Amino acid sequence: MSPRNGKLIQIASGLNTLRSQKIEVIEIVTGTRFHSVTHRPTPQPHGVFIVDFADRAQSQNQLVQSLETIVTGNGINDGLLSLYKPNSTETDPVRPVLALEVEPGPFFLLNRIEPLSQIAKELQSRDALRKTVGINADLSHLRLVGIFPEVLSQPKYQHILHQITHIHLSGIFPRGHVGDVPPLEFQTPDEHLEMLEVIDEYFPKGNFSRLDRPLISLEYEAVRDTAIWKEAIDQTLDQIL
Repeated sequence: MSPRNGKLIQIASGLNTLRSQKIEVIEIVTGTRFHSVTHRPTPQPHGVFIVDFADRAQSQNQLVQSLETIVTGNGINDGLLSLYKPNSTETDPVRPVLALEVEPGPFFLLNRIEPLSQIAKELQSRDALRKTVGINADLSHLRLVGIFPEVLSQPKYQHILHQITHIHLSGIFPRGHVGDVPPLEFQTPDEHLEMLEVIDEYFPKGNFSRLDRPLISLEYEAVRDTAIWKEAIDQTLDQIL
């Protein structure tokens, strides 16, 4: 995660001063465990790439340091905190918060419950990060890495729930994840309703200290039929509101 990603926050905040519909959360895929990648020529056309992995402690320290740089600045570029107006309220939408994505697979730090627990504790222990960086709850991704809502509801993981600022709905929630496809593309309305009922039960209002309740977004990247996507939106609004 490069501190240059802070530019994205500044762009979003600039747009928020011009638009009535505010950008309140920026979801980011982060926490890579790649330490270095080396290319080695071979008789094959593209050669081979040798990846050196950092250990989990090193990856976590790197992630936290990068987040602090993005939030507080690096002496050259202003950080997210510089966008806070002196007399603004905690819910001023001009300042978007970050949402760290949980990603399946060995290449990412946040790929199971314990690393997620540790990073949530780190976020809450640092004044600069507590109210500016949250966790993205992609329900399909959470299922893939074995983090079920009933697991998050355990007392020892309440600090994770408190730090969730964004809920991402995509793929096939009950059976896994088939990529970045919108709800109802492969799942039934009843399955989508089950996902919404899970949100109501396990992600109540008043968790994340910056927002009344986590923001909810529906995947749009691979929409093939906008009518189906609109149906998913209508069903979501009927259940959540």
